[in-house]
Parts: sequence; C-alpha cells; structure tokens
Amino acid sequence: MARTYYFQLQPEGLGTPEAECLASYLHRLAAYHGVTLHQLIEHLRAWEGWSRRSNRILPKNCESGRFNGYSSDTDILVKALDRATGLNCLRACTLLSLRSVAAGNGVGAIKQSRAWCPACYANADACGLPIYDRQVWQIVGVETCLTHHIPLVLRCWSCGSIQRSQTSKTTLSRCEVCEAILSKSVADPIIGSDTRYTPRHVASFIAYISSRADFQFKAGTLTTFCDLMVERYSRRKLMNDLGDVFHRRRYNVRPTLRSLLDLSTYFDIPLADFLISPTEAAAQITLGFDPVVQKRESRPRISKSEKLDLAILYLRRALSAGSPYPSVPSICAEAGVCMSYVYNNASDLADRLVKLRKKSKAQMKLRKMRKITGLLQHEEKRDRFTTERDYIAWIASRAGASINQVRQVYSARKA
Repeated sequence: MARTYYFQLQPEGLGTPEAECLASYLHRLAAYHGVTLHQLIEHLRAWEGWSRRSNRILPKNCESGRFNGYSSDTDILVKALDRATGLNCLRACTLLSLRSVAAGNGVGAIKQSRAWCPACYANADACGLPIYDRQVWQIVGVETCLTHHIPLVLRCWSCGSIQRSQTSKTTLSRCEVCEAILSKSVADPIIGSDTRYTPRHVASFIAYISSRADFQFKAGTLTTFCDLMVERYSRRKLMNDLGDVFHRRRYNVRPTLRSLLDLSTYFDIPLADFLISPTEAAAQITLGFDPVVQKRESRPRISKSEKLDLAILYLRRALSAGSPYPSVPSICAEAGVCMSYVYNNASDLADRLVKLRKKSKAQMKLRKMRKITGLLQHEEKRDRFTTERDYIAWIASRAGASINQVRQVYSARKA
C-alpha cells in the first residue's frame, strides 16, 4: 500500500441514510492527527499548493457549513483530500452530485452551523461507536432526527453557543466553547416529526448519493419532469403550490435543493427518481395523488445596518453573560455579517470579547491542570488499570480534559 499524507480514516455510514457529512469527517481526521480543523485545512492547503505546483489551491475562508454542499470550494477540497488520504469515496460525503441541477449559490441547501441528534450521540457513546454528524442533519428543512424523531439541536444546552468546530480540539460530542457533553442537549425529547419533507424520501436520497461517489445528476431532467407534470395538471395550481419552478421562464434556471425536496414531497416520489428517469417517475404518479402543500414563506430582508445592530447586541450580551465566552466569528455567523464589518464598526466590543475569551480559556486550562495534578497524587488508583493508556484516559474523563493535557502533566511528573 502506498504511503499517504494523512491517515486513511474511513467515513461512516456511506450507502445508508446515516452517511457522514464532510465537515464531520474533517473534524474526526483532525482529531486523529491531534490538530484543530483550521490547522488541518492549513496543512492541506500548504501540501496541495506545494505538491501539485498549481495556483488552484484550497480556498482560505471555507466555513464548516460549506464543506457539505456542492460549491466549487467543496469540489477543490474533496479532490485534495482524495490525494492526501488515498481514498476515492469522500465525494459521497457531500452534495456534489447536485452541481448540475441545483442552484449554484447553494442557498436553501445546507445549514451554516452544525446540527446534531443528542440521542444518536448518546447511543454511539454507549456502544463505543464513532460519534459523527450525519449529512441529512445538515440539510435545510430537516429539523428532526429521522431515526429517533426528536428535534435536532443547533446550540449547546449549557452555554447556548452554536457549533462551528474550526479552532477547538474538542470532540464532536463536546461543546467547543464550554466543553459540555452535547448528548445532554435534550432532557425531555418531544416525540413527533417537524421535518418539512417526507422522511423516507430524504433518507433514500442520502442513501443513493452516498453510495455512488462519482455519480452526477444530469442537467435538463427536471425540465422534462416539469413538462410532463404540466401536461397532466394545471400549471397555475402547480405554481401556486410549488412556486416559480413551474413557470416557463424558470425552466432553464436551477432550483434550490429545498425546492427539489418540495417537489419530491408534493408528488410523493423519491428525488433521485425524477432526476434520473423523469419519464418513469411521471408514470408512477397517479391521477388521484394527494399533494402535500407546504406553506410558502419569503425570506426576510435584513439590511447591513440591521445586521450590525444585531451583532452589537450579541456582543454586549456575550460580554455581560460571563464565561464561557463565544468567539467573535460565531457571533458574526449568527448575526449574518462578516467579521471585517464588525471590527470596522464595533472594534472596541470585539476586542474586549477576544481578551476576555483568552483569559477565560487560560483560567479553564489552569483549573483542569490543577484537577489533573490532584488526581495523579492518588497513586494507589494506578493499580486499577492494566495499561498506562487506560489510566490516562480515566483521568482525562474525570478532569474533563484532553488526553494530550493529561500526558503533559503525567510526563512532567514522571520526569
């Protein structure tokens, strides 16, 4: 086997509705190498630019939410990862198969921050299985876990922070700000599904694209399907229920993933079916079908000044709430405004938050080191464990610290 630049870590759940998303895979790969996600991307960019002698290297500002989509940045990243790991299946962790049929800007496709199911995390932890984020959780409009039928979580239950996982070395199961266990995010789960789409269609779509790494949907099939539907049903009714996707002038425009899944739910037919064989898919639809009509809502228009006011409000709220402090990038992402705009207009608040966050993290690290030192003083407990690795892992779990932090204190104590 040829030597690779990174470990050949296999993605989880490919070919099933539980397929892993690329952002989750990158985070786990970074953890295997003992670095943060940001550091891994920087390493990969440097290696790719040097080894390929190409100007087309990885993008600098690739947010974790964009890793799972079908943009050109995702395509570049997947190809670089394939070369670095020696794998040829990472494209199946994204939505790149939709590049020819879905809207190029990716609006209405992927959530910009992580979403997860606490029950899936808890089950994986109890069974000793890898904890990872599913691709289906990241799709806009999917609000519940398709397995446990409980609402997906977007924020830490302890500190309320959204999860971006770029600069933290914590595992996916812990909050990147306060390191709380994210499997405790739901104390009283609400049974029932609020997912916008038909769950079995979403599940079958993810299973289909994740089992075919090199597959690409062809452009033009959606137009064929729409033409067939217009021949059988009123164009006006279809436009009222599904929007401009059935308008003549929109035929050559690629719709969002949300619109495609709305079509799948409305006609009660798998998304992959009418994107591959529109004629056969149209033949499956009976005249007496009962369409599921979703309430159509327009996106609110927010000016840049309103976004800035919102970011300032979040900054002041974070400063007054105390430790643990969220990062400035996470606040900017939540308010929907870029960091440069915030620093140009509210640099005093942003600088104060950065200083307090650094001080808080240093104090938290010091408390962990003291707790580790205290646990190491009870040397009689060392005999309970057969290996040094198990002993260090036990101390890390008791102290709420990383294995690396325990090893540092343990090695210094032995020396």
